[in-house]
Amino acid sequence: EFNYSKFHLNRIFKEEVGCSLHQYIKSRRLELAANLLRYSEKNIIDIAFHVGYETQQSFNYAFKQVYYVSPRRYRYISSNNKGIKIKNSLHSYSKCLYREEMAS
Repeated sequence: EFNYSKFHLNRIFKEEVGCSLHQYIKSRRLELAANLLRYSEKNIIDIAFHVGYETQQSFNYAFKQVYYVSPRRYRYISSNNKGIKIKNSLHSYSKCLYREEMAS
Protein backbone atom coordinates (compact mmCIF):
# COMPACT_ATOMS: atom_id res chain seq x y z
CA GLU A 1 0.00 0.00 0.00
CA PHE A 2 1.31 3.46 -0.94
CA ASN A 3 -0.66 5.65 1.50
CA TYR A 4 -1.34 8.10 -1.35
CA SER A 5 -4.73 8.94 -2.79
CA LYS A 6 -5.35 7.72 -6.31
CA PHE A 7 -5.60 11.35 -7.44
CA HIS A 8 -2.19 12.21 -6.01
CA LEU A 9 -0.64 9.07 -7.48
CA ASN A 10 -2.12 9.87 -10.89
CA ARG A 11 -0.79 13.44 -10.71
CA ILE A 12 2.72 12.19 -9.89
CA PHE A 13 2.51 9.62 -12.69
CA LYS A 14 1.41 12.28 -15.18
CA GLU A 15 4.28 14.59 -14.17
CA GLU A 16 6.83 11.80 -14.63
CA VAL A 17 5.48 10.04 -17.71
CA GLY A 18 3.60 12.79 -19.52
CA CYS A 19 0.12 11.30 -19.54
CA SER A 20 -2.40 9.87 -17.13
CA LEU A 21 -2.14 6.30 -15.88
CA HIS A 22 -5.36 5.52 -17.75
CA GLN A 23 -3.93 6.87 -21.03
CA TYR A 24 -0.71 4.94 -20.49
CA ILE A 25 -2.51 1.64 -19.90
CA LYS A 26 -4.74 2.22 -22.92
CA SER A 27 -1.71 2.99 -25.10
CA ARG A 28 0.10 -0.17 -23.99
CA ARG A 29 -2.99 -2.32 -24.60
CA LEU A 30 -3.47 -0.91 -28.10
CA GLU A 31 0.22 -1.23 -28.91
CA LEU A 32 0.07 -4.90 -27.94
CA ALA A 33 -3.08 -5.32 -30.03
CA ALA A 34 -1.41 -3.71 -33.05
CA ASN A 35 1.53 -6.11 -32.73
CA LEU A 36 -0.80 -9.09 -32.43
CA LEU A 37 -2.74 -7.96 -35.48
CA ARG A 38 0.48 -7.59 -37.41
CA TYR A 39 2.36 -10.70 -36.34
CA SER A 40 -0.27 -13.27 -35.36
CA GLU A 41 -3.22 -14.92 -37.00
CA LYS A 42 -5.49 -14.64 -33.94
CA ASN A 43 -9.05 -13.53 -34.60
CA ILE A 44 -9.69 -9.87 -33.92
CA ILE A 45 -12.23 -10.69 -31.21
CA ASP A 46 -9.65 -12.90 -29.48
CA ILE A 47 -7.11 -10.07 -29.61
CA ALA A 48 -9.70 -7.67 -28.20
CA PHE A 49 -10.34 -10.00 -25.25
CA HIS A 50 -6.63 -10.71 -24.81
CA VAL A 51 -5.77 -7.03 -24.38
CA GLY A 52 -8.65 -6.42 -22.00
CA TYR A 53 -11.62 -5.19 -24.00
CA GLU A 54 -15.01 -6.67 -23.20
CA THR A 55 -16.49 -6.27 -26.68
CA GLN A 56 -15.13 -6.09 -30.19
CA GLN A 57 -17.08 -2.87 -30.69
CA SER A 58 -15.28 -1.07 -27.85
CA PHE A 59 -11.94 -2.42 -29.11
CA ASN A 60 -12.66 -1.28 -32.67
CA TYR A 61 -13.65 2.18 -31.45
CA ALA A 62 -10.52 2.62 -29.30
CA PHE A 63 -8.23 1.22 -32.00
CA LYS A 64 -9.68 3.47 -34.69
CA GLN A 65 -9.28 6.56 -32.46
CA VAL A 66 -5.56 5.91 -32.33
CA TYR A 67 -4.64 4.33 -35.67
CA TYR A 68 -7.39 5.93 -37.82
CA VAL A 69 -8.21 2.56 -39.39
CA SER A 70 -10.13 -0.44 -38.16
CA PRO A 71 -8.19 -3.39 -36.74
CA ARG A 72 -9.12 -5.40 -39.84
CA ARG A 73 -7.79 -2.69 -42.16
CA TYR A 74 -4.64 -2.33 -40.03
CA ARG A 75 -3.97 -6.06 -40.36
CA TYR A 76 -4.55 -5.94 -44.11
CA ILE A 77 -2.25 -2.94 -44.61
CA SER A 78 0.41 -4.45 -42.34
CA SER A 79 0.40 -7.80 -44.10
CA ASN A 80 0.68 -6.23 -47.55
CA ASN A 81 3.36 -3.70 -46.63
CA LYS A 82 5.88 -5.57 -44.51
CA GLY A 83 8.53 -2.88 -44.93
CA ILE A 84 6.24 0.12 -44.43
CA LYS A 85 5.38 1.31 -40.96
CA ILE A 86 1.88 2.53 -40.39
CA LYS A 87 2.12 5.99 -38.91
CA ASN A 88 0.15 6.86 -35.84
CA SER A 89 -0.62 10.53 -36.28
CA LEU A 90 -2.26 10.86 -32.88
CA HIS A 91 0.88 11.98 -31.04
CA SER A 92 -0.88 12.57 -27.73
CA TYR A 93 -1.49 8.82 -27.60
CA SER A 94 2.12 7.85 -28.16
CA LYS A 95 3.59 10.61 -25.98
CA CYS A 96 3.78 8.25 -23.01
CA LEU A 97 5.57 5.57 -24.96
CA TYR A 98 7.91 8.04 -26.64
CA ARG A 99 8.95 9.65 -23.35
CA GLU A 100 9.45 6.21 -21.83
CA GLU A 101 11.73 5.13 -24.70
CA MET A 102 13.73 8.38 -24.53
CA ALA A 103 14.42 7.80 -20.84
CA SER A 104 15.84 4.32 -21.54
